Amino acid sequence: MSEVKIHQWMMRGELPSVLAFYYSDAHKGLETGHGENTDVTVRSSATVEDPPTPHLSG
Repeated sequence: MSEVKIHQWMMRGELPSVLAFYYSDAHKGLETGHGENTDVTVRSSATVEDPPTPHLSG
């Protein structure tokens, strides 16, 4: 599965049902520990994009 395909799904508001299930299940687990409607941030795991010094995103 390519990053381009995933990007296309996200931009169209589509997500394969198996991924939607796993994301939903993981978020329910977070809500159990942190409260209902817990906000999350999703970022790339591509460490090559990270600068050599600590920083805050945003």
